[in-house]
Amino acid sequence: MYSLNRTISRTFQAPVINDLISSLEKNKKLKKIKNVGMIHGFSLLKLEKPKSVRYVLLNEDEFDSSNSRRKRQKAVRGYLFLENKKGFKASQVDISFLSEELRGLGIGKKLYEHAIFKDNVFLMSGNMQTPLSQRLWKSLAKNKRLFVWAQDLNSPRNKCQVEFYDDELHCNLDIWYDDKTYWKNRDKDIRLFAIPAKMSHI
Repeated sequence: MYSLNRTISRTFQAPVINDLISSLEKNKKLKKIKNVGMIHGFSLLKLEKPKSVRYVLLNEDEFDSSNSRRKRQKAVRGYLFLENKKGFKASQVDISFLSEELRGLGIGKKLYEHAIFKDNVFLMSGNMQTPLSQRLWKSLAKNKRLFVWAQDLNSPRNKCQVEFYDDELHCNLDIWYDDKTYWKNRDKDIRLFAIPAKMSHI
């Protein structure tokens, strides 16, 4: 399982996408997949499980079962896997992916915002952040319709609102963790949260 809030390359996500394709094909037959909209001309599919939800950005024309496995892989333009965090109402970002040619167009942001506004997801970041995921959270923090804050899961009272200015997020807590800093700060588990601003309670 990937516990990183990150967008990974198509090469490294191949095992994940192969599993996703099998899941899509199986659940389409069982009619368990919902088409919940369109983003940038691609279908947005939603697959719910007891403890998780998967959003998939799909070119349905290329996903025909008569096409090769490779072509069906390319039909998956992006995805967002959310996992229920035990003991919390929030849904943690487990893993995300967006095709390279679609990055920088605001599509990843729309995917996250769909989960928050349309499905009332109480969004929580993963425990580490890559430059790509940092950029996405900055984009969310700029949205005036969202309220973003940071909170230490190991000490819930330790929290603060996140503000965006000078092209950076600002907070009294150390909100960015990568592979190196995460292991040096195991006593802390600081996450970012996002909810509609009208639901703000902090």
